[in-house]
Amino acid sequence: MGARLLRFRQLADSGYGEVKEVSVADKPLDESVGKKRSVVVLVFWMLLAICSWLLIAWALGIDEAARENIAIQQSSLQQIEESKTSITEIELLENVRFLSHKNMEGRGTIRPTEGGYEFPSLFLARELQEYGLKPLGDPADPKESLNIGPSRSYFQKFKVWGEVYSHNVIGFFEGENKEEVIVIGAHYDHMGKDTRGEIYYGADDNASGTAAVLEIAEALSILKRSVLIAFWGAEEIGDGLLGSEYFVTHPPAEVPVTSIIAVLNLDMIGRNNPNELYVLGAPGKKNFEEVSPDLCKLTLKLNERQEFNFKLVYDDGADCFSRSDQYSFFKAKAKDKIPVIFYFTGEHPDYHTPRDTFEKLNYSKMAKITKLTFLMCWEISELSHRPIYVEESK
Repeated sequence: MGARLLRFRQLADSGYGEVKEVSVADKPLDESVGKKRSVVVLVFWMLLAICSWLLIAWALGIDEAARENIAIQQSSLQQIEESKTSITEIELLENVRFLSHKNMEGRGTIRPTEGGYEFPSLFLARELQEYGLKPLGDPADPKESLNIGPSRSYFQKFKVWGEVYSHNVIGFFEGENKEEVIVIGAHYDHMGKDTRGEIYYGADDNASGTAAVLEIAEALSILKRSVLIAFWGAEEIGDGLLGSEYFVTHPPAEVPVTSIIAVLNLDMIGRNNPNELYVLGAPGKKNFEEVSPDLCKLTLKLNERQEFNFKLVYDDGADCFSRSDQYSFFKAKAKDKIPVIFYFTGEHPDYHTPRDTFEKLNYSKMAKITKLTFLMCWEISELSHRPIYVEESK
């Protein structure tokens, strides 16, 4: 619009000189508009700087939390690895030799009266007490000292037939979460004696699995979920699986069947091919990878990462899945089945004969299977969800 003249007049008598004329041809129409724009730009950059600072602080906080979680996980993993070293071949051998000694009389674990306990179950209860596991059995017998506190024992008594009784031996390891429980078990009974008085020692069947569960009970440490350690009675009697079936129908109040998220069962783990392990998670020829994806994935990971290097077999060809105690849990629920694993190394010519003795077992193989099971327990405990069992489509 052309140059404009701004005249600033000052009174001559003020001593500030005469009237001055200043050309402002290039000056904006209104100085306040420029100033406002400058303020807006300044505020924008200040807000951007504050947001950037807050974003960096948030990221650093997340990073710090992540580092803390990683440190906790690494510390737990280190402790688990250290606990795993307590599982040794020599301790497995000593326990198998003890459990299959002639004085155990083939671990015939039934009694013709309601009172008293057979020696094998007393031994197992004392071991659980020594390892600090909580008893979850029947009300304590005042004549026995095998309870922590005034009211509970490690024994769950059940009737076999008539006036003949046996016992499960159960102890509870309390994890951070008491509402979700992993069951690790093995039957501790065997055939006893035959009519001629000959002892069926049962070293592989199932002193091997019982010894492994004892080692795992001793090694238990920091876990997010809880663990029930169980030694089942009367697996060999009548139609079999009597102890585990009784537990499923009469669980302690602290461990309802709905709280059990997985079952790991060890039965006959000491013989045959040293590099082969049956991992049975379903009956018949069902594909373990499909029906129990979580447990299968963890098994494969541990087998490779820990360099156990077992050839894993998911079908034993003889449908042994329904002949050991994990089956009692598997069939307990018509839907939402409990994922299970049956660790097994196969039958052999000494099966159910007096020739099943401790010196024939492969304790190196047993140690690897026991460590695998122990680490499986920890991995299941660390899962962000309950492991699932997928029913086959009909």
